[in-house]
This record gives sequence, structure tokens and C-alpha cells, in this order.
Amino acid sequence: MNILSIDGGGLRGVIVCCIIEKILEKNPDFLNKTDVFVGTSTGGIISLGLAQGSKITTLKDFYILYAKDIFNKSLFAKHADMNGLLGADYDNTGLKEVLEELFGTKKLNEFGKKRVVITAFDVSKWKPKIFHNFPGLKPDNDQLARNVALYTASAPTYFRIANNFTDGGVCVNNPSAVGLCQVLDRRAPSAEMDDIKLLSISTGANAHQINDPNGDWGLLKWAPKLIDVMMEGAANIADYQCRQLLGDRYQRIKFNLPKPFHMDDTSKLSEMVALGNNEELWEASSIYGWIKNW
Repeated sequence: MNILSIDGGGLRGVIVCCIIEKILEKNPDFLNKTDVFVGTSTGGIISLGLAQGSKITTLKDFYILYAKDIFNKSLFAKHADMNGLLGADYDNTGLKEVLEELFGTKKLNEFGKKRVVITAFDVSKWKPKIFHNFPGLKPDNDQLARNVALYTASAPTYFRIANNFTDGGVCVNNPSAVGLCQVLDRRAPSAEMDDIKLLSISTGANAHQINDPNGDWGLLKWAPKLIDVMMEGAANIADYQCRQLLGDRYQRIKFNLPKPFHMDDTSKLSEMVALGNNEELWEASSIYGWIKNW
């Protein structure tokens, strides 16, 4: 069983789309041979799109053509919520409209044989929620794909809470280990450990370094770095877990961004596309060879 897992990262999802485009140039059957699509936040949108059969060019255009519609805020709204202090940075109306256009009325049980594992966080129960369409495990078959995409991508402070759900990245920005656990669930396992291959794709890490060995930091100093510390630290733990369990049947495409790219920075989309097309950045040659046996 072949599993593709995609991290969260807002507009940096376009980097993943470019990477997958490059992989398909060398291995055209890559997506056809992928059985399970796992994703968080922007990775959840891409995973749902690929599972329903959308072309990767369509998903790349999702970012390039509609980013400004999704991350759009009027001057009046900025003043009304004190520039994000009292409310979310963006109304989710634009995101909803784009997701409706992408997924229509398709439900999770209409993806054929393709399986999905999508993370979110249920604020009403204060625990993670794993949306999936695996048979025999209380699947979320009646969920509209567009709603699940909205739930997983409703990043705190960026978008409002959606039907009690917020972005899966608050608990697991790299969902590769979650996908692996879902496939191996002992109640209805879909595969044996030795039959699994897993490719995990990062949206890039903003490099940080603290040169303060005994720093006495409070909220003011930690605040600008805390989200990256939690998200990237947890992502590396998931990477470690999958590598330990799967050995050479696991690969992760990860890389440091040359400069910070914020999740909503529409002005940097062309630079993000260039990063995804830069095969040296994400060590494409080793990935191409590994995927030949996908």
C-alpha cells in the first residue's frame, strides 16, 4: 500500500504542487499507484483534490488564481476587528466559494478506491478529529469533501472556526504518522507493515536559531517563534516515528526555506513556485529513484 502525506503551510502548498508535478514528469503513474492520501490544512486540500482525481495543475491553479480571493480583507474589516486582535484576519467566504468550485457536492464515499485521512481539531470536544473514508472504522462517508477541506484549513487567527473545527495543524502539521496508524488500525487493518511505502512532503521550514543558551524568555520573546517551534518540532517527531517504523520504505521531502514565507503572503507566490521547481532544493534525484518502485 502506497501512502502520500502532505503537511500544512497555507499558500506554501503551491510548492508541494510543483514538487508533485516534477515527480509526475519522471513517474507518470505515481498518483494512480497511490492508495491513501493524507493531509493537514493546505495539505488536506491537496490530498482531497488528488483523491477525487483532480489534476495537479488544477490544484496548483487553486493557489495561483484564487489566493487573493481567499486571503482578502477590506480596510473596514481591518478596523472593525482591530487588525486581527478581536477577530480572524480573513472572512472564510472566499475560501468556501473556491472549495465549492473545486469539490462541488462530492462526499468522501465517492472517491472510488482512493482513501483519505484528513486532520482537524474539534474545539467543542477539545481533541483532534481524523476524517477518513476507510470501511469498517466509522468512516465519515457522508461528509462533503468541501466541508472537510474547510475544517482542516481553518487556521486559528487566519480564519474563523468552522462548525466547531479548526486547522489540524494545531495538533499535527505533519500527518504522516497519523496516516500510517490509520492504515494499521488493528480493528480493520488495511495493510501489513511490510507492505507499506510512505512519501511525506513538507511545505518547507522557516529556519530559526536562538543564540541565548540560558535565555529567560517570557511570552513577548517567545510569541514570534512559538508557533514554528511547536509545528516544526512535532513535524520532526512524526518524521522520526515513520522512519523508525518503515525504514527505507519511507521518504520525506523536507527543506529549509531561503527566507520566511508567511502562509498568507500572496505577493510571494511566484517565488514559492520557483522553490518547488528547484529540484536541488528538495533533492529530487534520490526521490525519483525511490518512487520507481512505488
